[in-house]
Formats: sequence, structure tokens, C-alpha cells
Amino acid sequence: MNAFAQRIKTLRLTKGLTQTELGEKLGMAYMAVFNWESGRLPRPNKLPKIARILGVEPEELAKLWMEVSLEKERKEK
Repeated sequence: MNAFAQRIKTLRLTKGLTQTELGEKLGMAYMAVFNWESGRLPRPNKLPKIARILGVEPEELAKLWMEVSLEKERKEK
């Protein structure tokens, strides 16, 4: 599990939300949340809404998103 996935899961659990509930609040299927918590990254334009619902600054998620994205890119080379 990467740092972004771990943070999303921790924030979701802290808020007392299931993957389904978070997905509903985002207007998405629970599988999107499952995928993020399994290591996939959401589209960057989704970060502000995710952050708002989870009660954190968008910059926090954006920083983690960028770190994980760059790490994945380095591994692919």
C-alpha cells in the first residue's frame, strides 16, 4: 500500500465512513475508493472534493498524489 492509499484509508476510517459511503459522497462507486486504497491514484481533478469530504487540505492529498505518481514513474523506467 502506498502513502496515498494509506492516508485515504486512515482518513476514511477516522471519519467513520465505509468505502461505499465515501463513494456515495463523491458521486462515485465504492470500487473507486477500493481502487485508491489498493494503490491506484484518482484523477488529480478529484483531489479537492476528496479532501473536502475527508476534512483535509487539498494540498496534503496533492503532495502525496505527486510523490506516489513520481515513484511509479521512476519504477517504470
